[in-house]
Amino acid sequence: MDSSPSWVSSPSRDENSEEELPSGLPRNTKVTTTGNNRTREDLVGMEGVVTKAGGLGGWHWLELNNGEVVKLQKNALTVLEPPTGKEEGDDIDDSASGSDTNHSTCREVDIGSNPTKEQLSNAAQQHFMAQKVDEKQIIVEFSKEVKRLQLEKNEEKRD
Repeated sequence: MDSSPSWVSSPSRDENSEEELPSGLPRNTKVTTTGNNRTREDLVGMEGVVTKAGGLGGWHWLELNNGEVVKLQKNALTVLEPPTGKEEGDDIDDSASGSDTNHSTCREVDIGSNPTKEQLSNAAQQHFMAQKVDEKQIIVEFSKEVKRLQLEKNEEKRD
């Protein structure tokens, strides 16, 4: 039996399986470029490390061994070695959320390297319950935004 995490294995899987593959490879995953129809020929066969993953289409940013930074799709990559979690400079990229608190909160939740759906759900619940939120202020802001959008919609109908 193979003890590798599901994201290391081939994208093909049992159709009856309910297990969902993550949309991207984790940071610091060592890969080789196998290429697809969008890959430059000179990149095929090169090795590198995933620095960022995300977006539609499975795009991953890699730093190749030659120092070049490229953007390739997940289906153009083959995993050589999963991240150990002890890589230098290993941190969470929370630039999309603009939140510095996500970094410390995510590190405080210990869910292991291959969590179940229930463990992920519980960790997400713990994370959101720990957030400091002024519910009244959120409701006020939401109401203002709804009214603003209704006014815009009414103005468009008049034009």
